[in-house]
Amino acid sequence: MNEEQMIDLVKERMELIKQKGIKESLPNSNGLLVHVIPQNLLVESPLDFNNPNLNHEFILKHSFRRFSDLDSTFEKLNDGILGYTPDRQYYISFNNGLVETYKHPIEISNNFGSEFDYIKVDNVFFQIRNTLDATKLIYDKIFKCIPPFYVFVTFLGIRGTYFYSLDKKYTSTKPFPADNARFEHFIWNDLNENIMPEIINGVHYGVRIGSK
Repeated sequence: MNEEQMIDLVKERMELIKQKGIKESLPNSNGLLVHVIPQNLLVESPLDFNNPNLNHEFILKHSFRRFSDLDSTFEKLNDGILGYTPDRQYYISFNNGLVETYKHPIEISNNFGSEFDYIKVDNVFFQIRNTLDATKLIYDKIFKCIPPFYVFVTFLGIRGTYFYSLDKKYTSTKPFPADNARFEHFIWNDLNENIMPEIINGVHYGVRIGSK
């Protein structure tokens, strides 16, 4: 899959969430959408739930445990596996190796004594890191995907929101003008590579530029 196809795929997934095509009860705004896409998608699914020696279901649930709680459900789809926590978040591990996570709401704070909503940008990196950690585990133990991997980060339904960061010491002065914030994708060439510093810098840069 080339980069243009990946961008189109992310757009399709964004529209699906907007149309409540994942789960009707899942809020379709004020959410963080993360994708990890192997350049070399798998042709055949390696998932096998009939062989207890492989323990694939346990590996998937354990890998994505930070996206689950007692209310979560685990569903087998035609094209992958869905873990869903009602009204809040989900993860999908697709048969071709693509990973998608979504969480609502993005961490929002009104600690400024203001009527406006603020997103604490520092907090979004927990979900991104958890997504990468889960992806690394299932790639190592089940999918055996070949690098490079492309990481896409998208804020959905955030028009009119302000941003602030304690780590980078900034607060935006204008509301975000668009419904969604899409950042330049990041290329993960090695599962043992710590790509988080690059993602953190890229998201902060994108937020500050987009809010000017």
